[in-house]
Amino acid sequence: MKSKEIELWESIPEYEDYEVSSFGRIKSWKNYSSPKLLRPWIDSSGYSNIYLRKEVEVRVNHSVHKLVAQAFVPNPKKHSHVTHIDGDRSNNQPSNLLWIGKLKNKYKVLLKELMDKYKLDEEDVVKIKELL
Repeated sequence: MKSKEIELWESIPEYEDYEVSSFGRIKSWKNYSSPKLLRPWIDSSGYSNIYLRKEVEVRVNHSVHKLVAQAFVPNPKKHSHVTHIDGDRSNNQPSNLLWIGKLKNKYKVLLKELMDKYKLDEEDVVKIKELL
């Protein structure tokens, strides 16, 4: 029998009225007696984003995958970037997220651009990695 995953919730640091879940969902307690699930929007790069408010007039954009990683993915080396292991930017589960350094993130972005532009297959990617 397949076990069901349990959705865990953690408070978002610096935003006391918001929580992030291990399923990549965000809820707000701000101005509500019970929590309200917020609807993220997808940016031009395919990442889920959400606006959080500290003050009524000030809203700050946050990447959902980074909020999930901050809450559920250990970051012992204090890396600044989060990547999706399977390449699916809509899969914001903690098991699919990995903290990486800025240089490695740039490498991944460049490699993806090359794959998209030149239609590289996995064998081509392996050859390119061997050259590096």
